[in-house]
Amino acid sequence: MRLNHFRQRLKSAEPMKNDKKWGVYNRSTHAPITEEISLPLAKNTSYSFKAKAGIIANPIQAFGSPPSSNKPKEQDQLLYDQYLITRKRACKRILKLLKGTKIQANADNQYPCILVKTPLLPKLEDMSRYAEGYKENALISQQKCWSKLVASYFIAITNYLAFSQGIPVEIVAASGFGSLLPSVAECQQSIRINPGLTPKIYHQIIAQSIKQLYQFFNQAMLNHLKTEKIHIQYLNTHKEYNTQETTSFINIWEWLWSKADTGGKSVIYQIQRRNKVLEALTDYIFRQLIKNTELSVSERVAAIYELSKLFKISNGQLALLPNTHPHSKNWFRFPKHTHYLKKPYLKISDKAFWEMVKQLAESINASFSEIAHDKTLSNLYFKLDAAHQRFLKQAITTKAVIREPCSDSEYETDDEQPWFGLKVIAANGMRAINLARRTVELFCNAKISHKSIDSKFSYYEVPEAMKIVQYVTKIPSSRPSPITEHKVLFYDINYANVSHTKKPPIIKQQYTAIILDYTSAISTRVKNYLNEVKPLTNLILLVSSGTKNEQGGADLNAYGTLRIMTTQAQECKRLHNLLIKQEGAIHYNTSHQARRRYKNAGFVPQFKDLA
Repeated sequence: MRLNHFRQRLKSAEPMKNDKKWGVYNRSTHAPITEEISLPLAKNTSYSFKAKAGIIANPIQAFGSPPSSNKPKEQDQLLYDQYLITRKRACKRILKLLKGTKIQANADNQYPCILVKTPLLPKLEDMSRYAEGYKENALISQQKCWSKLVASYFIAITNYLAFSQGIPVEIVAASGFGSLLPSVAECQQSIRINPGLTPKIYHQIIAQSIKQLYQFFNQAMLNHLKTEKIHIQYLNTHKEYNTQETTSFINIWEWLWSKADTGGKSVIYQIQRRNKVLEALTDYIFRQLIKNTELSVSERVAAIYELSKLFKISNGQLALLPNTHPHSKNWFRFPKHTHYLKKPYLKISDKAFWEMVKQLAESINASFSEIAHDKTLSNLYFKLDAAHQRFLKQAITTKAVIREPCSDSEYETDDEQPWFGLKVIAANGMRAINLARRTVELFCNAKISHKSIDSKFSYYEVPEAMKIVQYVTKIPSSRPSPITEHKVLFYDINYANVSHTKKPPIIKQQYTAIILDYTSAISTRVKNYLNEVKPLTNLILLVSSGTKNEQGGADLNAYGTLRIMTTQAQECKRLHNLLIKQEGAIHYNTSHQARRRYKNAGFVPQFKDLA
């Protein structure tokens, strides 16, 4: 049912057994129940083009049940804001517990996740096999792969600390950060930790795990990685693709960055491309921690050494051994971890946490007393997930699944100079982002080069998307643009500071258009930014990925929102009509119905809340 599948180690009402979909993001071609939207885009064979174009669409994951008379409980406050504030307070609490250490971590710009700089990141000198001019790009790619591997250790440490204290909360590897469960993902040079909906005692565990991760990945471990040898019998790839190597031994560190296939991909890339390998690595570390909490340097490195035995040469590349191989059987067991939970479970005394759980449960027609009867978190997340699925099914009133525009009415602000707004709903957040860029082109009646779009402080995939995604539909020539030079600002209100550098304020100058990403922003923050940018442009575009924060942690309905704001009512309508009729800015009716139900429950901000 979930959009962003992940492996779960505790007893679940919905086991996710398909390991090919673990950790896969909903706009990937490997995501469940997907289809490609047929759009007039320029042909592009770039890696992950479809994901960056946002043309993989998910109809709602649960539909067909008869409508229910149960209506969501009316909310006095916007639960969207309250849930985001709860998560942001959790981040603030964790960062406070890390004070006094040398660990680089932040939740800057009110981002609802902790970004921890990945320890022992590879450096430019480790990219010696790459030609000059390619080393920088290769370094970014290898750092992402290393971050993913390190995150596997973090998950093992965190789950061990929680389970050993009788806290039945597991942290999972998930590409999205919209789930109630805490989750982890690589984010370039950082590891992104979503605290989910968790009590204060669990925030202490996250902080302790971050500290222990840094104790594990220290200089002693790096030295060991650079001296520990891997025998070539486990690594035919080194003979096959590194013909200049004369010795029969190389160290683990060199091996990770060495060539693993004819295309030049590295060993560490091949290791992390199948999420089940890293899930198995997490299980290995977890079992080692059960035996000995303070793992020695050699024990920490041994886990990576064991990975070398899982691969062989197949069709010209490093490939996993078949599941029938004795060593694979031992690694890919994926048992439940329920028996590792200390009993009796710890009772949670956290008034603010239980109040948020109560509001969430009641908003989706669930019984708080049934969900949290013993205050121990026992099956709490499974019960909330089940309640979300029931709530979602009750929203669907049709069995005919079709793509259509969302219902909308024009919004007018009460400024001295009014702004007019209309929205469109697309398949996902990245699709909304690309449609925003297309809206600027339609507004200007001209193609906008990616060089004219300042997207340094946006989600890190956006600059690449601006380069490789191009629309080929006609631009109406009836009103030629008076502007000869276009300057567009793309600015993420809650910019994820993966590089741990300070984000500058918006430069006060005139822009052709300003695109604001408000995916993780509370409504008052959006209002403040709108007031700041209104004097700088005549076109504002608000984009959001509704999968993240507009479903109360359900992670079930994929969609993206684009809100058009102009000072001319007719121009707003013109752009809106072109997006729908010419650019296919439509989405599944089932998704619209689900979104509407969550909106009525207070989880989706509206124009009146934002503008």
